[in-house]
Amino acid sequence: MPSTFTVPYSSSPPSTPGNERSSKPSFNFADNPSTTPAGPPPSSSRSFTPAGAPPPTLFGSSQLGTGKSLFSSKSLEQSSRPANPTNGRTTSSHFPPTKFHTPKVPLNDLTQTTQRDEMQEGDKIDGDDEHDADGEDEGDEEQENDMDVDSGSGHGRSSKAPSDFGSSVPYDWTAHKDSFPGSTPRGTKRPRVDYQYSHRGSLLGPASTPTARTRESHLPAAALDLAKQVGPAGLTEPDSLILDTEAQLNKLRSGLDERTLAAALEVVPEALSKVWQSCCYEESGHSGYTTDYTDSIGPDEDAPALEKAAFVATLLLKLHHPPHTKGRQPVGSELARRSFASSVAPSISREDAFPKVLVDWLDAFHNPYRTAVSALKGYKPDPTAHASFWDLVFNATLRGQLRDALQIFQACDFEYAATAKEDGMPTRGYRGAQLESINRAVGNVVLVLESCPALKDGDWHVARAEWALFRKRVEAALEDLMVFAEGGVQNQNSSGSMFQAENFGIRSTASTLSQSARRAQSRVPWTVYQNLKQFYVILLGSADELLQLAEDWLEASFALAIWWDGNEEEVGDEGASVMSRRHSFRKSQSRAARAVDANPAAAYRRRLMHAFQRVTADDALQVETNNAVEVALASALEGNIADVLALLRTWSLPITEAIMEVGVAAGWYESVDVQPPGDGFDESDLMVLSYAETEKPLSKTSVLLDYADALVERRELRHAGKVAEGWEVSLDLLSRLDDRSLAKRRTAEYLKDLPVETDGRADKIIGICRDYGLQREACMVAEKYATLTASTTYAYGTALVYFARAHLPKKVKDVLDLLISFCLVQSTAYPPASDLDPHLQVLLESPRDSLAMLAAEDKEAAEILGRHMGGYGTVRKYYDMRDSVSEGGSTVQRKRRAARVLMTVVASAADNIQGGLFDAENPAVVPVDGLLVLLAEASVLVE
Repeated sequence: MPSTFTVPYSSSPPSTPGNERSSKPSFNFADNPSTTPAGPPPSSSRSFTPAGAPPPTLFGSSQLGTGKSLFSSKSLEQSSRPANPTNGRTTSSHFPPTKFHTPKVPLNDLTQTTQRDEMQEGDKIDGDDEHDADGEDEGDEEQENDMDVDSGSGHGRSSKAPSDFGSSVPYDWTAHKDSFPGSTPRGTKRPRVDYQYSHRGSLLGPASTPTARTRESHLPAAALDLAKQVGPAGLTEPDSLILDTEAQLNKLRSGLDERTLAAALEVVPEALSKVWQSCCYEESGHSGYTTDYTDSIGPDEDAPALEKAAFVATLLLKLHHPPHTKGRQPVGSELARRSFASSVAPSISREDAFPKVLVDWLDAFHNPYRTAVSALKGYKPDPTAHASFWDLVFNATLRGQLRDALQIFQACDFEYAATAKEDGMPTRGYRGAQLESINRAVGNVVLVLESCPALKDGDWHVARAEWALFRKRVEAALEDLMVFAEGGVQNQNSSGSMFQAENFGIRSTASTLSQSARRAQSRVPWTVYQNLKQFYVILLGSADELLQLAEDWLEASFALAIWWDGNEEEVGDEGASVMSRRHSFRKSQSRAARAVDANPAAAYRRRLMHAFQRVTADDALQVETNNAVEVALASALEGNIADVLALLRTWSLPITEAIMEVGVAAGWYESVDVQPPGDGFDESDLMVLSYAETEKPLSKTSVLLDYADALVERRELRHAGKVAEGWEVSLDLLSRLDDRSLAKRRTAEYLKDLPVETDGRADKIIGICRDYGLQREACMVAEKYATLTASTTYAYGTALVYFARAHLPKKVKDVLDLLISFCLVQSTAYPPASDLDPHLQVLLESPRDSLAMLAAEDKEAAEILGRHMGGYGTVRKYYDMRDSVSEGGSTVQRKRRAARVLMTVVASAADNIQGGLFDAENPAVVPVDGLLVLLAEASVLVE
């Protein structure tokens, strides 16, 4: 049994030898008694102090005290106030009111610049080597085994505490073992111990690094190889996606004025994204907005091709066309206040902040922590009891889910914290003086988060003045935490140069003792203290911390863009301190306007490109080049739109064509169409010309032709009461080709093999052709249908109408000459009235009205029919008058009227032989071949 160290009742409290506080603590603890017991401490706990318990001025040390708490109820009333994070608002039942206390002056008046803002770089706190810290933890472990403290129950909220803290009812820590995932989805990284924030490099991160700029990207070759392996996709998309996509793209037709096109580009990209996601939900039974891709970035290799295409295309559209929110700006936002004093473009005022676009996309399409964070809020007995508490808080903050982080901090109670064991406690949770100090520090975190513009006003313009002020508050809060926890100890112990080289076995003893002393004398338990510092540094946008905490290259790239302050920093600033950057920030703002203020979307896209290059310079965060989805996303961040389209083409032709149309209309993608060689080249010449030819870029023409060819094979498309045939949509696509001659040739090929069997189908095809300005193709279809009708049916009227619509007067005359011949041969009206087809009946009974209706559609066709129908109509009228018994008057009168009509027909037939010579060029509505027959008909009328 180990010996027990005892302290006489009359002895003075033990203290660390040779150590004095260099700065006055935030609170006056001079009147408070020591928490060091006047008796033998138990052997159940360890001390952080290498040479005994710390002096009474050190907030009762970092251990659990056994006597009267330094934060007695009386002293708390003087130095702190109950926290009310909700500011009087009703708190949701899912998120109980805050359980910690918040000081009256939590952040030394965070709204003003403190004297600490004027500190020089040399006065900042130096960082200790994190390897020393880890090694010292092991040394402390052995040293602390012999140090014990009392584990009495002198702490607050004892009714809630688990049995390890002295509660009479033991708490079953395994009761909720299955209520929360055992670990974060992909194993988050633990934070570094003893994070030093002043010399960790630029908190906001440079726009790029030399390594990122000089490193050649391997993505274009990877994208080309993947696209070649698969080839263009077939048309398997549902009818709803095809029709709805085309309906949106029709709003971007050429010929629109600049203002109308800009208005269309505000709504069409977002509408397309919704169409594609809706179709993904219908096809696969789930939506990208509710799916957690936990194993990889985006859909896996076995996922439907449509889901992959929608995943990539949605991001690409949002990067170039951030959604527009209708309505007024938040009252507290900077833009709302500036709009009264200056003129702001309407499109900019309605456009969502780019960081919010990235945050929303991450939450919707790449959030493997959604379930874990949700479960953490309801974890029992408390969120802090879970081992991944800090990991999930950091990840939620990094991804911009500040509401989740705030709710977790509001609901947490460190009386159950699992990190207590990391701080040397025998059981879970903190209590007494430690718990009070944690409550104060976490209360400040809540106040800082509640002042965040994103939570207060919904303002995600991180690069604007509101956020610059918020970052100053965060820096003040971070410094306040460091002063409160360590005072001047960190500066004292970190000052001076200490030579050490671990790789050669040389280790600084002073650094080790400094680290151990700081851990022992920190008022906030060391693990909580370090995690809170890291949380603040994330809010400041530290590039190093964001890269360390990100789980993959996509999350890291987005985080570097989300938390960017808008300043284009120089590469040499990467190692600058906070204070020097503050002064350079003011100077840079006074020198020139920032790019992010002039064109936010373009500046953020450039920032994303630089962030991606910086991220992938780290071997730990690399793109999986065998994964087409990752390569497509990475190409989008690099700005290689052609590579993205090449991969999209292997998944979905409609989505590829839509992205290309939007990009060309908006100007962020330029399609390069390779002109074919001119005429006069034979096959051998073309082979020579194509020798050693480089890969042709993906062009709008090639995508449109592939898509149109696939659509022609689709007989019918139905959606929302709309019915369309595949060839209809194909013609719509061909009408967007810049090469009109190519469009007409391909249209003729489609229509050539298209069956035309009814009047309705013929009218539909002709009408669509005329709508697209394809007059020649419309005539071709009309001729095709008229020829088919004339050769297979007795619908002479239908043949006449469609030959006229084909603008073929000779064929119209041929049909009419045939009908006149039948009348003359049979000496009667042919066809009989009972056998007339609808078109011929209307032309004979009401020629004026029928020709007027035809002229409304095709004026030339009406003129052709009107010019040639007179002869056949007159011949038919003669036979009707001669044979009709219903004609009024006597027989003699009827014969006289018929004779006058007959003489008109004879005169018309003789037009070609005026003067005794046959004139073939003289138009005649009655063929001269029937002249003798007509003269013979006159003999019947002679008495």
